[in-house]
Order: sequence, then C-alpha cells, then structure tokens
Amino acid sequence: VRNVVMVLGEIAHPKVINYLKRTIRHPDFRVRKETLISAAKVKSNDSDDFMILALSDPDVKIQLSSLSYLIENNVTRASRTIEHIIKDKKFKDKPPEQIRKYYEAYAVLGQEKALAYLKPIATKRFIFTSGRDERLRLFTIGALAYIQSLEAREILKKLAKGKNKKAAAAARRALGMKI
Repeated sequence: VRNVVMVLGEIAHPKVINYLKRTIRHPDFRVRKETLISAAKVKSNDSDDFMILALSDPDVKIQLSSLSYLIENNVTRASRTIEHIIKDKKFKDKPPEQIRKYYEAYAVLGQEKALAYLKPIATKRFIFTSGRDERLRLFTIGALAYIQSLEAREILKKLAKGKNKKAAAAARRALGMKI
C-alpha cells in the first residue's frame, strides 16, 4: 500500500486525492506518513485538508510534519484547529517539542487572534511555578516572535528587560538579540 501511495504522490494529480482519502487512516504509521507526503505534492485545498486532519493523528511525528506543511504553505484556516488543540486541558501533557511547534504554528497562522491567546500566558507572573508551567511560558514567549505586530514586539521587549532571567533570555532570543 505504501508503495502505491508513493507512486501516486509522484503523479501529483488532484485526482489521486480520492485514493489518499482511504489511506490517511491506515493503521500503519508508514502508510499514513507517505499519504501526507503524497498529498503535499498535490498542492491543493484537499492537501491542506489532509494536513489539518493529520493534526489529530496519534503519532507525534505526523503531527509535526503536518504543522511544518501548514506553516510553509501559510494555511491560515488551520489556526482554528490548532487553537482548539492548544486550549485542550491535555495539551500541557504533550512532549515539549510538540508543544513548541503548536505554539509557533498558532502564532504564524493565527497572528492577532493568537496574540490575544498567547499574551496572557507569556506575561503571567508566577509566585510558585511548576517546571511545566515555566516551559509553556517560555514556548509562548518564543512563539510571539512569529506574530507580525508591534504589540508582540513590545511585549517581547518588556519581557527581555524583566526580572525573570529565563523569560528575559527567551524574549531576547525571540527578538534576535545576543544574550
């Protein structure tokens, strides 16, 4: 099945999407991954739909590949799905690299709407903080760099001058300053 999917990807014709719709939920990870690679080669709205659908795949690698595609192709309509995922209570339990990538994708694709959600997390002050909360805050600060707005830059500048050393360092990195 995987080889057939690979060949269809090389054809890259919009009609191959009909077959790929059957393989996107295949139990074998390798087939699903090849389905996404093939769908990406078609470059259509259906390809974008595949990548959005892949965000719900149980495999982290497939989700990360999908996020990369969505960012590279500026599929802004994916921001709603990403927002739903990051607002889920179980999101904080995901692996750190996955959390970081979701925040970055949300910032790139959601822009101002993402700023409204990420700003309170980035600027929240903790008296006692868990490692997980601090990590989420640092990832959020990094994601602010992807938002093209004056307000996001101002937040980063303010955080870079703050007393929290980790947050200040993350903000300086996001601004592209030397630490």
